[in-house]
Amino acid sequence: ATQTADGREPRFRDSLRQLPPRVWIVSVGSLVNRTGNFLPVFIVLYLVSKHHSAGIAGLVLGASGLGNVLGNAIGGLLADRIGRRWTIALSAFVTSGLTACVPLVVNLVALVGLVGLIGTASQIYRPAAAALLVDGMDPQRRLAAFGLFRLGMNVGAAVGGVLGGLLAARSFSWLFYGNAIASLAFGVITVLLVRDAPRREDQAKQREPEDPPAKTGY
Repeated sequence: ATQTADGREPRFRDSLRQLPPRVWIVSVGSLVNRTGNFLPVFIVLYLVSKHHSAGIAGLVLGASGLGNVLGNAIGGLLADRIGRRWTIALSAFVTSGLTACVPLVVNLVALVGLVGLIGTASQIYRPAAAALLVDGMDPQRRLAAFGLFRLGMNVGAAVGGVLGGLLAARSFSWLFYGNAIASLAFGVITVLLVRDAPRREDQAKQREPEDPPAKTGY
């Protein structure tokens, strides 16, 4: 790890203070997004309330899980192609639009497909966010960045469970609309405030334009 002027490793709280604004913004945005991420937790209760069997509910939840796996793979590709910022924004906006449609879909096959797409879209941001946290950062600050990011996600999950229960007691429709609003807010925060950091290969090209290193990706 990078050492201070007197030869000691920097303290964790000092590393937190040195984090660039993009890390704090993404972490706060993730907290907002995670607070409103109700669908994976409550989709089974929603389907049972619609008189579907537990097996059908499990099938829909499985489609969401499969979508999560695909979303991470797609997100890694997009993070390198269109940039971290726009990958996160795309994920948030698409997730928002699709989630708002859940209460409107009656056909079971369509619902399975829709939830699978939501599972995919909702995870596309994860590789881009992770890459944004480490771009241009030394190991000690990377540790602080991931600590802050995970704190935001965990606090959001804890608050979201309580908030989701309160919304579900009133209306499952508002549950999914709340999820859509949270995703939309995450996308707006990203577009307005987040900027991609210079990546290592870009910095190397500026230093050695005649002999650039092999390009690396997420």
